[in-house]
Amino acid sequence: SFFRPSNFVHSLYIDESAQDFGIGTALVEAATKFADGPLALKVDEPNTRAREFYEKRGFVDAGEAGIDSGIRWIRMKRTV
Repeated sequence: SFFRPSNFVHSLYIDESAQDFGIGTALVEAATKFADGPLALKVDEPNTRAREFYEKRGFVDAGEAGIDSGIRWIRMKRTV
């Protein structure tokens, strides 16, 4: 989902069997078209595959982190 007031991508999950077909990239690009500023999101720190996915698409660590349900997350942002 996409929370427009803060250009926040929330809960972007692609089933493992549907990964590597460009779906995640298409969803991020669609959010970019709707956003009126930089995109932001949270990603579970242990999920290296997701972090690498976002990094390849221009997201960087925004310097904010926390813990939800015992899992550490980091906030990422993309300015382009």
